[in-house]
Amino acid sequence: MLLTRTVILICAVGLHAPSSLAATLAADRIYEGSTVDGIQTFLGIPFAQADRWQAPQPLPPSTDEVLPVKANQFPPACMQTDHIVRWYRNLIDDFGGDPESFQAPEMAEECLSLNIWAPEQSTEQALPVVIYIHGGSNKGGWSFEPNYVGAELAKRGLIVISINYRLGIFGFFAHPDIPDPNFALLDQIAALQWVHRHIDQLGGDSSNITLMGESAGASNIGFLLSAPAAKGLFHKVIHQSAGWAINGRVDLEDAQMAAQKLDLAIGNGSEVGLAALREESPHTLLEHAVDLYESIYFDPIAGTPSLPISASEVFASGSVHPVELLIGSNADEWLIYLDDSQSLSDDLTRLAPQIHHDALRQALTGLPEPKARDRLITAINYVCPSFTIAETMEGLDRQAWFYYFDQVRTGDLASKMGAYHGAELPYVFNTHDDWLPTNKGDRELTDIMMSYWANFIRTGNPNAPGLPQWTPYSSDKQLILRLHRESATQTHPSASLCAVLNP
Repeated sequence: MLLTRTVILICAVGLHAPSSLAATLAADRIYEGSTVDGIQTFLGIPFAQADRWQAPQPLPPSTDEVLPVKANQFPPACMQTDHIVRWYRNLIDDFGGDPESFQAPEMAEECLSLNIWAPEQSTEQALPVVIYIHGGSNKGGWSFEPNYVGAELAKRGLIVISINYRLGIFGFFAHPDIPDPNFALLDQIAALQWVHRHIDQLGGDSSNITLMGESAGASNIGFLLSAPAAKGLFHKVIHQSAGWAINGRVDLEDAQMAAQKLDLAIGNGSEVGLAALREESPHTLLEHAVDLYESIYFDPIAGTPSLPISASEVFASGSVHPVELLIGSNADEWLIYLDDSQSLSDDLTRLAPQIHHDALRQALTGLPEPKARDRLITAINYVCPSFTIAETMEGLDRQAWFYYFDQVRTGDLASKMGAYHGAELPYVFNTHDDWLPTNKGDRELTDIMMSYWANFIRTGNPNAPGLPQWTPYSSDKQLILRLHRESATQTHPSASLCAVLNP
């Protein structure tokens, strides 16, 4: 089936790059973008095409050699529920802003595109490239969320690229008649291959590519580090606020059973088959998938052509692709998600073996109950797995740089949220939303973090004169850099928890 462009318009986005001087990129087509403040911007460039539940394919040769294709408007997001829109609106409301100020994007199944922000070259030296993979539990999100716009980061002498990839039931569907269900992973690999083919046209260095992701985006990088087809397509990794998924949360058999349940649901109790499912309305598929996949995570599935061996086994054996690594998480990743009807005892029972409960309570002594619960859940899902990833790279003679972000915005509302999941992103991209209370200290930390990130993307080492010294991570010392108004090297606050959980 050749997909027609099925589009849902939830709310007009109205996001356009400001027009200025034209910029041109010769890739699969000739694309015309714009240049503003010395940054060339190309929005919504297709990197592949794919019918529903088919592997992505390169675009066919262009038949139009005269007129350039306009690349000055953000593309549709990939098909999804309102999961991320609700997340943003709830966050804005928690900060006392207007939730309706966040507009949802246009959405479509035909969505495999990327955005590029590239400096106008003033020298012949090739520019380092960073490719950002967005988060959203692999069931929501898009490449141009407000915090991912790359123009300010590109001003640090980098080419910044953000990518869309298929999500949820469209990105992970293990129907027994499908050889490889990991369409989202294949999309990300296809985007990397596109960058290797074409980034030299903008002065990019295809031998100096960094993958950067947050939350599910960083989790996906863990799987790319394990996927044979991704080998050699990137050289460094920035891994923000993730880690849990590489331990394995999705079994192929369970995912196949969920796909069969969807098949039966569409057929009102009778299987309709893959061909009929490919013709079904995307709205109907999404509606059924919300309940049928409630207990199934959308992660790349092992035992498949794209991921023949599980990520946990690949990391345990040390056979991941060796890269330089910048990794870390935030102080209060889970604070805003805590279920008030639960207690620390409930969390311990649910998340940790009984034999460890006394030692974990001891490590949490002195913390108020909500903070103790957040510290425990954050350690289990983010910090301890990130230690494992860092130690794996250390064992492969690669340097890892570990951070702990605990900057909290000013004000009573902000103090209740702490350094929440995603709080570091406006500092990395210098995209502080109007509803975020942002003061001089936040701006100073933004400059520090952007310098660290840009230095790492450029050389694999975040350090430079004038910055607080960042010591490489080692498993014996477990020193990390605290990212705060007064950044300094210290032992991670969750080190004692991880010593119990990962003896």
